[in-house]
Amino acid sequence: TSTYVSDGGAVTQNAVQGVAKVWIHVANDQSINDSLNISSLDDDAQGDYGININNDFSNATWAFTFGHDDQAHATIILSTEISQGTQTAGAVDIEQIYVNSSINRTHYDGVFAMTCHGDLA
Repeated sequence: TSTYVSDGGAVTQNAVQGVAKVWIHVANDQSINDSLNISSLDDDAQGDYGININNDFSNATWAFTFGHDDQAHATIILSTEISQGTQTAGAVDIEQIYVNSSINRTHYDGVFAMTCHGDLA
């Protein structure tokens, strides 16, 4: 029930709704460095992971933010994406991909972090 008030006092907001409910930081060897509300990480294939949430969200429309280490590859574009149709209230499959100058998509294992926001069930 924690709230905050905007400058001037015109708007109040429930601060709990804005707090990250899930986060994970994954090492180069695909082990979990640290996490909150994560039960496990599945290494399904090169650059393909399943993230399993301990306490589910109330629905499958929670929001997420990714970050990744480019591993000093300045000539490639990195992307971390949710595999189409896999986001549920309690899990998600993601893919880490790089695109080189010839526009080839290649899965790779690398360091990444993910933060998730939404209402818990």
